[in-house]
Amino acid sequence: MHSAPAYIAEIAPSHLRGLLIALKETLIVLGILLGYLVGYLCNFASGWRIIWGSASLLACVSFVGMLFQPESPRFLASRSLGKAEEALRYFRACENVAEEFEGIEDAVEEDSRPSLLDKIREIWQARKAFVIGGGLLFFQQISGQPAVLYFAPTIFTNAGLGAQASKFASVLVGVVKLVATTVASLKVDSFGRRPLLLSGISLMIVALALLSFTSVWHSSTLASRLIIAELMVLVTAYQIGFGPISWLMLTEVCPLRVRGNMVGLGVSTNFAFNIVATQTLPILSNAAGMSGLFALYCLVSIVSFLFVYFVVPETKGKTLEEIEVLLGLDAKHQHSTLL
Repeated sequence: MHSAPAYIAEIAPSHLRGLLIALKETLIVLGILLGYLVGYLCNFASGWRIIWGSASLLACVSFVGMLFQPESPRFLASRSLGKAEEALRYFRACENVAEEFEGIEDAVEEDSRPSLLDKIREIWQARKAFVIGGGLLFFQQISGQPAVLYFAPTIFTNAGLGAQASKFASVLVGVVKLVATTVASLKVDSFGRRPLLLSGISLMIVALALLSFTSVWHSSTLASRLIIAELMVLVTAYQIGFGPISWLMLTEVCPLRVRGNMVGLGVSTNFAFNIVATQTLPILSNAAGMSGLFALYCLVSIVSFLFVYFVVPETKGKTLEEIEVLLGLDAKHQHSTLL
């Protein structure tokens, strides 16, 4: 699942790259919503069989579909320029790909087969890209929204909803996530990456501040309803910014020669801090209360806003090779630096 953004980035034209990678996140959110919905409807003893069976069927469809997909032109370029150009024609559905292929060819050293030590050196030289992409994935997880979502039914129950009503509210959260992600996906190539990130994080800060304030009076009916509304706002804000844009930026800023390695490191970073955020949420909640927990996540979101504002570049409308040049990570620049 998490290798998909790298593949999409390498096959998509620059003017559609943001849309196509963000749509991957939209489909993931659709899957989450279907999971919530099936879980809500299959609330009986043998319901788990339907849940697992339907998921397995969709996984098989995805597996069979990928068997018929060719490798990306940029991957093939380091092995066979002829096959790479043929793949590029396939993905562009036209014969005239000379200009784009020239940029790919310039970015690839066809005869390079780096050793493990050389690969580690290349990854270190491109660390600026990982600071940007990995940093976004880091803040994506410790901002609290993914962890809060795991405990959404419990939070809704604590807010005064019954068990079944809490599950239904979780389905509504899935609907909100899907709508917000779809809107962000459709607009990412027109609005740009930075505006969506900054807007989404700003809205997260507001939602978390309100949640911190409202949680003090969660026992009242009005406060309970406000908490539910504020959680919906938090989910919307996350899906406008961090949700679809973090994976998009990671695949865009990493140079071709280490993209696969860095996406792998990004996945590791994402899951590592997902575990940290999830495991520490109950501990922090017991120690500081829900109000203190939301206040802490609000502070983290403020730091993440500053990170995006000062560190993350705009990549809208640029080819992957142009982004390498923008960040000073192209092979020619790295070679001249070493000399």
